[in-house]
Formats: sequence, structure tokens, C-alpha cells
Amino acid sequence: MLFLIVNYSYFTTSSVSEIVLAFFLGIRFDIVVAVVLNIPFILFHFLPFQAFSGRIWQRALKLYFFIINIPFLLLNCVDLEYFKFQGKRTTADLFQLFAMGDDMQNTIPRMALDFWYVILCFVVLSVIFVWGYNKIKLKPAPVNDQKLIQWILILPVILITGIGFRGGIQYKPLGILAAAKHTTPPLVPLVLNTPFTVIKTFGKVLIDEKNYLPESELTSYFDKVHSYKKHEPFHPRNVIIIILESFSSEYIGYLNNGKGYTPFLDSLSTHCISFNNAYANAKKSIDGIPAVVASMPTLMPASYITSPYNGNRLHSIAAILKPKGYSSGFFHGGNNGTMGFDNFASMTGFDAYYGRKEYPGKDYDGNWGIFDENFYAFFTDKMNKMPQPFVTTFFHCRRITPTHCPNI
Repeated sequence: MLFLIVNYSYFTTSSVSEIVLAFFLGIRFDIVVAVVLNIPFILFHFLPFQAFSGRIWQRALKLYFFIINIPFLLLNCVDLEYFKFQGKRTTADLFQLFAMGDDMQNTIPRMALDFWYVILCFVVLSVIFVWGYNKIKLKPAPVNDQKLIQWILILPVILITGIGFRGGIQYKPLGILAAAKHTTPPLVPLVLNTPFTVIKTFGKVLIDEKNYLPESELTSYFDKVHSYKKHEPFHPRNVIIIILESFSSEYIGYLNNGKGYTPFLDSLSTHCISFNNAYANAKKSIDGIPAVVASMPTLMPASYITSPYNGNRLHSIAAILKPKGYSSGFFHGGNNGTMGFDNFASMTGFDAYYGRKEYPGKDYDGNWGIFDENFYAFFTDKMNKMPQPFVTTFFHCRRITPTHCPNI
């Protein structure tokens, strides 16, 4: 709530109902942080051994609780102001800044004075945190009764803790991109919390920031803002992007002197603008999608979707065309959650994602997803029902080992 109050101007484009929903969605991410940070604290309270009930051990757990949680409380407070500079929740790259030279260390005293209220908020919240913990009094129970209860509860506690650690029972553990699945991109920082983004990006490959020239001097060499005169009105034509898995120009007849495996695309290419010079922006599917739909080529060893930067605001073609009245959809017949495509589509502005889960039929190949021919029919049916104009992306379901041939 404090984060919303301080940064309210960032969320003014969202309705009250959307903001309230974002708060409820954020509870799931809060639970993950609470479990990850306090797994020893939780489990040692339920282990059925008398030694863990002793005064010394309980004091040790209390000390652990404060040492682990209070620093992350500080990170949340820091983001009250730091969010305004970077437009996203702080990630683990913040610690890299501390390690680069003495700039951060030299400026911290001055920043503490300028943003004194952040320090005040941290102190007040820490006092409330410690006071609240001390108000909880453990009621001693007979040893035999206590052991029985602990033995009964230990397995459910481990199970619930495991679910909380993963953020649910979904295909993959909860990640940063999942915050965009049920809300709009501007509200993603409200769904997330800073401890979560730091934990999820800690140890990930980061890019060294380069500063070759001052920002003011850069514009004299290259200005990234261009303005073009409109010679004719905008024509809201439907846009369909078909991405072929494991293909190249060698397999497309129109681009290979008639030798290929794509008769339909060959016939279509004769009635549209066709680009003969095609160059790869990536080597893997997980890298290809950001390159094609959001102009984000492979610029680092880690894939963008799994990198610490996946929470950045990235504008896809769907987000760019949305102000023009376009609806949008991303179609991929694979299992929902595979390579994070569903969350990436939501994060970059696509209105809907359609995967194996949304497909109504039983045409699963047993390995990767829905057979492409069947999913194409589903794709066509959905497009016929979409409000126009629309922009859609269809990514073929990959066919690598193991494969399964459908009955013909």
C-alpha cells in the first residue's frame, strides 16, 4: 500500500478495480517470499524433537527471523524511491552497482539525507515488525501432546511449504513474468515485491553496463527519436505473424528456387511483400520469440525471457498497435508455461494467449503439444471471432525428438 501511495502517479492510467485486483494477485508473490526466507524457521518449529523447544533454540530462531527478514524489508523501502528512476522493481543487479567502484558508497550518505523519509519508514516498519513478533506468546504444551501434534502436522507442513516455495502447483515455479498473466503491464510492479525480484534474479547472468559517452553527447551522433510526416491515413489492416519452428529460407520454395516444403506460404508470398534476405536473430525458440515480436535479439548469454531483465517493459507489435484499436492474440500449441511464452505474451501487451490448455480437442501428440494442422484450424476459428483489426502471432509447436506421427 505504501508503495502505491508514493508512486501513485505511475498507476493513474489503471482503474480502481484493476489496482485492487493487482493487490490480491500480489499476495501469491508475497507468500513465496515469506516461505523462501523462512523455511528453516517454519520447519524447525514443527520438527518433533524436544531440543527444538528449548529457550536457547527458540532465541536462535528468533534471531534468524530478524536477521533474514529485516534486510529485505529495507529493500522494499528503498524501492519506494528507486522505482521512480528505473520504472521496475529492483533486481539483483543493484548489488552489482555497489561492487563497481566507490560511487554508490560515496553517495549513500547524501541519498540518505535527500530521502530521509525512506529511512524513517524502514525504522518504523522494523519496530512494528519486532514488536509484533514479541507479542506472539508460545503456549507450552505437555511434551507427549506436543510431539503427537508435531508428528501429525509435519508432512502437511512440508507439503504446504513446498507449494508456497514454488508459488503454486503450476508447471514451473512462479517467476517474475507470471505477474503479467492476469493484469496489465503497468500494474506488474504493483503485483510484484522487491524481495521476490531480487531472489529470482540473484545469481543470474547480468550485463556489464557500458558508459562510453555522456547522454548529452550521444544525441549528436545518433538520435533514437525520429518523427515522420504522414503522407496518407493509417490503414487498420489485420496482421498475422507465422513463425516456423526449426525452418530456414532453404526450406521455403519461394526463397529457394522452388525447392521447399511450404506450398501454401510459397503461393502467399507471390501476393505480398517478401524479403529475400533473412538473418537469424537467435538460435533457440526461447530467444526467437522476443526477437520477432518485440525486436529484442539475443544480446547476452542468458535468454531474455529467463534473464533478470524479463521484468522490464518491452513493447511488442501488439502493444504498439493497441492504441490503434487492435485486438491481439498469441497462439502456440505447446504446453502452457513452456519456455515462458504465455507470461512473455502477457508482459509485452498481447490480449490473450492460446496454448494446449485453451485447445478444446484431444489432439495432443503425447510429447510437445497439439498437432499443427489441428491447431491451425483452432487458430483460424479464433481469428474469425476476434474483433477487427487484430494482430496475431502463430508459433509452430516444435517437432524434435521424441516425435509422434498422427494417424492419417
